[in-house]
Amino acid sequence: MTDRKTVASLQRSAIRGSFASVAAALITFPVAVVSTIVVARALGPAPFGRLALLALLTGTVLPLLDLGFQASFMQWAAAAEAAGDHAKTALLMRQRFGWVLLSQALPMIAVGPLVLHREAVWVQLAYVLATASSLTFAGTSLSLVVQNRTASAAAVNGISSLGASLAAIFAALLSHSAAIVWVSRMLPGLLLVPVWFRLTDPRLRTSVFRPSWPRRLPSGYWRFALLTWVAVGTGTLVFSRSEAFVMQLYGQTTALGLFALAYGLSSQMTGPLDVLLSPLTPAMAAVAAVDFKRTVAAMLRSTRFFALVAGGLTAIVPAIAALVPLIYGDPYREAASLLLPLAAVSTFQSTSNALSLSTYARRDGKTLAIAHSAALVVDLTLAFALIPVIHAWGAVTANAASQVVAIGYLLRRELVVSRLSPLDMLLTARAWACGLVAAIIALAVSQVLPGSDLVRAAVLLFAGAASYVLLLRLAGGALEDGDHEALAGALPGWIAGVFLLTRKFVGVRPASALGSPLDEEAMTAPARAEGGLWE
Repeated sequence: MTDRKTVASLQRSAIRGSFASVAAALITFPVAVVSTIVVARALGPAPFGRLALLALLTGTVLPLLDLGFQASFMQWAAAAEAAGDHAKTALLMRQRFGWVLLSQALPMIAVGPLVLHREAVWVQLAYVLATASSLTFAGTSLSLVVQNRTASAAAVNGISSLGASLAAIFAALLSHSAAIVWVSRMLPGLLLVPVWFRLTDPRLRTSVFRPSWPRRLPSGYWRFALLTWVAVGTGTLVFSRSEAFVMQLYGQTTALGLFALAYGLSSQMTGPLDVLLSPLTPAMAAVAAVDFKRTVAAMLRSTRFFALVAGGLTAIVPAIAALVPLIYGDPYREAASLLLPLAAVSTFQSTSNALSLSTYARRDGKTLAIAHSAALVVDLTLAFALIPVIHAWGAVTANAASQVVAIGYLLRRELVVSRLSPLDMLLTARAWACGLVAAIIALAVSQVLPGSDLVRAAVLLFAGAASYVLLLRLAGGALEDGDHEALAGALPGWIAGVFLLTRKFVGVRPASALGSPLDEEAMTAPARAEGGLWE
């Protein structure tokens, strides 16, 4: 028996999952910020930089060992679920777990003792336990994602994030050790294992923990996996603080701590927006399985929404930067100026999230690989050339330039495939540009109004927010007719009402002819099974 899905049902599931993801991120955000403040103050710039290196190490090693298998799994499993083929999803789940045991288990477990050889034995054992548990039970979370049950996954991930932040606070205050803080953040996830197990669909539950040899995979699976592996591996370095490795190589430990804090803050700012990638990736893949042509409309609508939120965040970046010395202490004062360009690039990258979603939905691993490989070359070239000369600013320049290169190539390919013009995309993402101009206006205003850091932050906040709203109105609005209604239709009642009120502030323009919106009446034909659609 199958339960095929329509574009309308996929849209509702994606929006509910997106809302839950954002809500969870907003709830955990204040705790994460407090955690960063406490850890940064307790450790100091140099140890804080080491903590960033440790976190970056595992975040880099894991996708490299995966060889792109999980990226392919998300695309094929989401398409199978959209077609109602649970048996195929179950088989892919077993093969995914088998691949994890083959490629990741031993190397990841061995990494801890290697980098923690100077720490106590209990710290090394805690790392091994947390890593083994995470690799074993990761399939439970993925099963929810491919079924578009991302609202449940977001709730549990939010609890896990809260636990990790609290654990980091206590570890920093009690130990003042970067290694112990790093390991402590992993431990709260162990307490949620029974919850993940309970939420897993009974039809897939046994498959999550039953490994199978990854053979006879669908046609094109490994090609997409390997191309995506190149893209994810290089992209992980490009879109993370990989410049920290170069700074460590040159012995710039203090500059590394300042850069790590500024980069971490820029990532935290866009965190509630970037979590949307988790529910939207399988949703976009499922939409492509239902009607491939609809991905252009989905990409445009997603870009408008991402640009609206990212533009608002960009407008208040100067206000947040002004508070850095006050909150984190005078040793981190230089991080405030580093935050300005890093946050602008981070919000630009968030605005372009829909380009990545569309590229993944097309299973165009070649484009992803080229974009991220070229960006990595730019990143490393500039990092090695500039960091010895201008230190942390060299890392900022390398990071910003590499991200622009990656996004630029994805945009170029998207324009070719979708037959859109550069002007079409510029107008679609106009809200982010408004936010950038608003931030510049706020900085200019603050320069003529001297005062304390707190007073400057208040002025910057008001000037940035007011300028952003005004510029949006002058630009003709951020969203189009139907965007608000489509988004609000999948939200809880009172929240939908509040959301609809925002159209009075940001403005709404008539729907363009660039792609029909994904509304309730748009598509009711059943999803087709994967096969031949992208060939």
